[in-house]
Amino acid sequence: MSSQDKFNDQLHFGIFLNNNLTKYWVDKTTKTNSFVLFARNLSITWGNDERYWKWTYEKETGGAYVEVAELLQVCWAEVKGKFNTNRLTPGTFYKVAFVVKFNDDASEWENLVNLKLDLPNGTQIQRKQNFKNKPKNQWIEILVAEFRVHEDEKQGEMEFSMTETSDFHWKKGIIINGVVI
Repeated sequence: MSSQDKFNDQLHFGIFLNNNLTKYWVDKTTKTNSFVLFARNLSITWGNDERYWKWTYEKETGGAYVEVAELLQVCWAEVKGKFNTNRLTPGTFYKVAFVVKFNDDASEWENLVNLKLDLPNGTQIQRKQNFKNKPKNQWIEILVAEFRVHEDEKQGEMEFSMTETSDFHWKKGIIINGVVI
């Protein structure tokens, strides 16, 4: 196997960047750039307060360990992130999705969760989703939005979020792995 073949295989398998805060790979079929921003690369309201969130490590495909955030209890759940669209492949249809797992103790997810994507061109995509009957103890993707990267369109930082801020509903039991793009 040539060194170029080995390099291509590594690109398809994925490369961990920024001390395992991000993973980058090239989709083998579409030849497009893809990313995961892991939980430590996101802004989690009260994320560093041990009363509300617990940080642990999970082994990712490829052998690297990444930090995940487990919600212990909070009434104001807010997770946000940013990503520069100039790192994406022009002409490609992308999705932005949170990668999460609900543990057996997950509760108070009856209210609708707000999911939002703001693109650099001013487009805002919003949707609401109920998390009440999501499967337990398995990683799932929660779709924020889908969009196309146009070559002639303004590039810059896109912002995405997942929020549920109902008063008196102390939510718990969601584990945040990251956001896949």
